[in-house]
Amino acid sequence: MSVDLSVPVYGLKDAIKQLNSVEPGLRTQITRDYRRIAKPVIDDARRMVPTSVPLSGMNRNWTTTSGFKIFPWEVGHKQPISAKINTRKITEYAGFKRNVGTFNIRYSGPVPQLFDMTRRGSLGAALTAKYGAASRIMWPAYEKNSSTVLVEMAALVERVIEKVNRKVVQ
Repeated sequence: MSVDLSVPVYGLKDAIKQLNSVEPGLRTQITRDYRRIAKPVIDDARRMVPTSVPLSGMNRNWTTTSGFKIFPWEVGHKQPISAKINTRKITEYAGFKRNVGTFNIRYSGPVPQLFDMTRRGSLGAALTAKYGAASRIMWPAYEKNSSTVLVEMAALVERVIEKVNRKVVQ
């Protein structure tokens, strides 16, 4: 007589997807907990964003050839920095696999990306001279809070895996 003792093993993304079937409402609580953990990073990043136009040219209109409006820099505009959980599957295109992180903090939009990450050309040189090397906001904000974030994230991930494993064993 043989007994099948196989237990399906899930990754973190799959575990998060399974949470609503394991314990309804827990997925929402995990999201809230993650946003609470990421809040110090987001707050520090928002404090590091310049309160005035970083460079004089950034207060002028800048539209791409397709008509997409990139600039002017909006002074006093709440910065689009947010914490998100991504459970999308790994995608493959032309032999390259793309796996987006499960937990991420993003400073999204064309203006933030240009300000935070530009390092080449005259724009990159001017931003580096005035605000330091890229990443100017997100990486320094994370490094300042990394020890706390890592400890709390490890506890959060353990809790997710424990809840899913408890359901699998039952």
